Amino acid sequence: GYYNGDGLPDIWVANYEQESFALYENVGKGTFLHVSDKVGVTSLGGLFVGFGTAFLDVDFDGDEDLMVINGHVINFPPSGRVRQLPLLLINEDKRRFVRKQFPEDQYFSKRHRGRGLALGDVNDDGSLDVFVSNSFEPVAFLVNETKNKNQWLRVRLIGRQGNRDAVGTRMVLHTSAGDQLRMVKGGGSYLSHSDMRVTWGVAAGVQVTGLTIYWAGGDSQTIDELTMNQTITLLEPIAEIAGP
Repeated sequence: GYYNGDGLPDIWVANYEQESFALYENVGKGTFLHVSDKVGVTSLGGLFVGFGTAFLDVDFDGDEDLMVINGHVINFPPSGRVRQLPLLLINEDKRRFVRKQFPEDQYFSKRHRGRGLALGDVNDDGSLDVFVSNSFEPVAFLVNETKNKNQWLRVRLIGRQGNRDAVGTRMVLHTSAGDQLRMVKGGGSYLSHSDMRVTWGVAAGVQVTGLTIYWAGGDSQTIDELTMNQTITLLEPIAEIAGP
């Protein structure tokens, strides 16, 4: 993910109980700095056994939030609980994460033996919905009902010179509030596979000025005019080879 918007990919790790979840900030030149305490993650404690996890902009404000699905692997753990609460951590100003609280009757306020987590927009409203696989419990399908005036853009890539799914392709959305970098990924969550289309959120009032695509096949492409709140499909260009 890219939690602080500096254009460098960071690393997020969900750990076992009595260990803090870990966020490693990319500071360049192949160096990563452990910043869990600085961004507020350590305050969660070592209560959870984390499994499925993902970066997503749940509220379309332009920064990536975090979701973690938890559940123990031991029927009678010496400490903690078998069923555990899932977590949604809201990114505040690209500097720290704050755990979102939910009403008692909602899924995130109830304990589960969580395992897999996958994301996808089932109803094509732009918001990423959530699928959770549980142990000894039915699969949960959670519809994202976030409502605000923010904008979104979703891009489906089809590779032709690199791999067909365009895995490894980087895309930079240029806005008046700064650049947003995303990457096409083939995994990242425990035994789960999310929608490979890339989704951005853009806060209300922010202008989008273009999109640059760095294809996994090696070429780059720039699109200057974009209409928000839609899904677009882009085919990787193939360079023309001049004849004799």
